[in-house]
Formats: sequence, structure tokens, C-alpha cells
Amino acid sequence: MSDSPYPMLLSPVELAGLRLRNRIVHASTGTRMADKGLTTARQIQYYANRARGGAAMMVTEPLSMARHQALPHKVRVFNVSVRE
Repeated sequence: MSDSPYPMLLSPVELAGLRLRNRIVHASTGTRMADKGLTTARQIQYYANRARGGAAMMVTEPLSMARHQALPHKVRVFNVSVRE
């Protein structure tokens, strides 16, 4: 038996048919690192660092899904050429 208070934390788990190497999940966190609605190298590095740090799964930050949600510091995922 492990002396860890969380013995299952680093053990693999299957989720929706995918095998995750551990049970560490990075929760959705607004980074405010987008620039004019576009992903930046700094933002990509942020998520890469969390993956290298051990998180087996990451939930992305809140995204601008529609024109009325557009903010310059949030990644925009709607098509600007389509009218709503």
C-alpha cells in the first residue's frame, strides 16, 4: 500500500475510450493570453508546460463562440465572415 494520501492519482485511467496516463486534470482557466481573438505562442507554451508538468488531460479556457462574446483576450472560434 502506498504512503501517499492519493494512491490512485498517478495511476492510469480510461475515459471515453481513451487511456490517460494519470488522473491529473488541468481545469479550465482563462489565461487572457489571446491577441485580437487569436491564439498566441505564449498561450501554446502555457498549455505545453502543463502537459510537461504531468497533467494527462486539459480542459481549454473559455472561448468566444459567437460574435457577441468576442473579446480581444479570448480565443475566437466563430467564423467572422458568417452573419449571425
